[in-house]
Amino acid sequence: MKNAEDLKELLLKYNLGDCSEEEARLLEAWYAQLNISGQQLTDQQYEELGRLKPEVGAPKRIIHYPFRMVAAAIICICLSFVAWHLYQQNRALVPTEAASIKIEPGTDKAILKLSNGQVYTLGEGNVQDIKVNEQVTVHQDGEGNISYESAGQTKPEIDQKPLLNTLTTPRGGQYRLTLPDGTKAWVNAASSIEFPAKFSPHERLVTVSGEVYFEVMKHHTPFKVRTDQQEIQVLGTHFNVTAYPETRATKTTLIEGAVKINSKHGVYLLKPGQQCLVSVDGGKIQRVDAEAEAGWKDGDFVFNAVPIKQMMADIARWYNIDIDYEAYTDKGDTFTGIISRKKNLSSILQLLEKTNSLKFTLRGKTLNLIN
Repeated sequence: MKNAEDLKELLLKYNLGDCSEEEARLLEAWYAQLNISGQQLTDQQYEELGRLKPEVGAPKRIIHYPFRMVAAAIICICLSFVAWHLYQQNRALVPTEAASIKIEPGTDKAILKLSNGQVYTLGEGNVQDIKVNEQVTVHQDGEGNISYESAGQTKPEIDQKPLLNTLTTPRGGQYRLTLPDGTKAWVNAASSIEFPAKFSPHERLVTVSGEVYFEVMKHHTPFKVRTDQQEIQVLGTHFNVTAYPETRATKTTLIEGAVKINSKHGVYLLKPGQQCLVSVDGGKIQRVDAEAEAGWKDGDFVFNAVPIKQMMADIARWYNIDIDYEAYTDKGDTFTGIISRKKNLSSILQLLEKTNSLKFTLRGKTLNLIN
């Protein structure tokens, strides 16, 4: 029965601590008047939430109402309760702008700039091969992935500067790249990676900005990742690097293997499950949920007690919007949860409104955050 199901949902919200103060007060008052024991209610008891028993100490009067009148009264009370509940629930969803915000999630897209200055748009079903030079060809598979293929072995020209290519993703974009040595790189939104068309025999060096996840091909030649504040050295491992300029800090999170980080603040050796945080003020190693840090590459936002502003920065990059905090007071609130990056923005915002008492309005491409 629909009435009973709605009441069950409200009781579940109460047990999870998600009720509003009005909902909690009403439910507690009605629940206290049921002559039951324990936490589990039968379907009949759910339907009898509208039946009130006399208050303790009140004069007892036995009145014999016709059955139909009693049934009608119970139905009216139950329907009134359900209508109130649905009104409260819909009031948070229908009139707000969150439900009407139609912004789709990011897609696989990027810009590839070759060393000769030529620029190519990647993604959106574009599958043509790109010839870098006589030895190197870039292959696109039409699924947001490119790989570098070498035609035969050539002697390294040590005296020549490497031919550097740059792959850049916009806000609202991501891309997957297989480097010339077979290393796989996932490039998050608003990020870039600079790499040679052919690695040197002495080192495999790439430069990144933003966020990139690496699965490094094992090889005797060291693989190095350079950011503004540090250089990471590995032989073969899986790790995530976050180095967005606006954060003024670089996070390196190790999933498997081992890495050494060189910064102006010192040298740091990471073990799986550890994260090195380097900023202008210093560096430190901390334990983190490493898989959660790299969850974005598998299509999810994974937040583990993340500050609201940090969470909104990730959302803004993926949906290519700006965030206005003028009507928001930062009280140190955090968010924990997993949200699919494939959902449209309105679905994300409605979920956040339910769990964090946040409200949102959109003006153009600017999202206003309100608490």
